[in-house]
Amino acid sequence: MAVASKLPVLGHMPERIRAAKRVHVEASDGLSDWWVGYGKDHSCQIEGTANHWNWLALIILGLADPADAPYDEDKPLPIDPADLRAAVAGIGKAREALKAVRAACRDPDTDTALPSAVGEAVEAALAAMGERP
Repeated sequence: MAVASKLPVLGHMPERIRAAKRVHVEASDGLSDWWVGYGKDHSCQIEGTANHWNWLALIILGLADPADAPYDEDKPLPIDPADLRAAVAGIGKAREALKAVRAACRDPDTDTALPSAVGEAVEAALAAMGERP
């Protein structure tokens, strides 16, 4: 996903997020590691459609670019929620399968072999999942 490569890493909150006309989150002026949500001005709470909240969640997770978020319309999400749920649900199994492929290819007692490009792709996928060689 091209958008994710230019966004902050997971867990890093930007100073300010705007996910819709009345959905804003800003870093606190007085507390570190604390964010404040408000609506159209600092005197009201956050409000918005379910779609605006979904955008906010994707922005916080680093899966959507804040510049692309809707302002006053229900703009479609950049990721199909079903695809995101399936990816999250399957990541553990995918990680274990890739680790098994890597181990089999490194085991001198097996005749398992992969082209170098495929081996590099396995290593890159594991690295993206936080696994070290």
